[in-house]
Amino acid sequence: MEKSAGTGHRAVQCYVRETKGGNTVRISLTGILVITCIALLAVPGVAMASLDSFDASDEELAAEFCRLLKEKDVAGLEAFLSPHFLLQRSDGHFMTKEDYIKAPARIDDFVVTDVVGQRVDNVRVIRYMLSAMEAIDGVWLTKDPMPRISTFHWNGERWQLLSHANFTPIAAAN
Repeated sequence: MEKSAGTGHRAVQCYVRETKGGNTVRISLTGILVITCIALLAVPGVAMASLDSFDASDEELAAEFCRLLKEKDVAGLEAFLSPHFLLQRSDGHFMTKEDYIKAPARIDDFVVTDVVGQRVDNVRVIRYMLSAMEAIDGVWLTKDPMPRISTFHWNGERWQLLSHANFTPIAAAN
C-alpha cells in the first residue's frame, strides 16, 4: 500500500510504503535526488564529460586547469592545453605548452569564484578569481584571491586552453 505523507512543505514529498513484513519504509523525493546526484558525481568520466560538450559552463572551464594541476594529471594537461598554448605570468615570464608541461605549477587546493565569461563562436574568454595553495618554481604564492583570465578554443571535439594569464605577484610569496 502506498500513500503520500505531507511534511508541511510542498516542495518535499515523502512516500510511505508498508512492506509484507509490516515494516514501514519512508522514501523522500529529496533523498532520492541527493543520492542520484552523489552517484552521478562518483561515476568516472562524468566530470570530464561536460568539457567535451560545446555547452560546458564557464565555471567548469575555469576550474579544469587547476583540477588537472592538483591531480598532477600530465596526460590530461597535455590534452587540455592547445598546441598553441601560451601562459603569461605577472613577472613578465611566459611559457609555451612544451615549456609548461616540463615545469607546471603545483596546486594543492583551490577555489574559483567571480567567474565572468564571454563567447564568440568557438572561442571563450573567462575571467575569474582564484584562491589557491599554489607554488611556481618551488615558491609558494599568496593564498589570497587573485585574478586570472583564460581563453578557450573549441577544437571540434572538446574545449582546449589556448592562453592563460596569472596576475598573482610572484614576489609576494609567503
